[in-house]
Amino acid sequence: MTRRREFNPDSYYHVIMRGNNRQPIFSTKEDMNELKRAFSYVHDRYPFTILAWCFMTNHYHILIKPKEDSLSKIMAMINRRYNYSYSKRYGHVGRIYQKRFFAKEIASAHGLLVVSSYIHRNPIQTSTPLVTRLAHYPYSSFPYY
Repeated sequence: MTRRREFNPDSYYHVIMRGNNRQPIFSTKEDMNELKRAFSYVHDRYPFTILAWCFMTNHYHILIKPKEDSLSKIMAMINRRYNYSYSKRYGHVGRIYQKRFFAKEIASAHGLLVVSSYIHRNPIQTSTPLVTRLAHYPYSSFPYY
């Protein structure tokens, strides 16, 4: 039986979702665009605010605040929609995600800045940086800042 998570509806959360066995599940431009479409689709039905995001090849980070619906409901819809698309495109059967999403409440304005910076720096803080400048990474909210 799964444990029910309690979320503060007035808080932002740093959410991380990782591919099963840390395998790449967002490795092509189409994968990244499909993940964006999943977020857009769910946002239209269950509004939320995202302050920062970054999609990597085997995981993604978002800094999110649900408006009315629970974070669990929003994340379940996003992950289910992407999972369905991924399975259809690649003929995959089974889980693509490692486990349930990780979510940590961000309690202060300073915390929002720290987490936003951490999220945006992901593409250059890997063992092999994906880009030399953050502004060149197209799958992050950094260029919008």
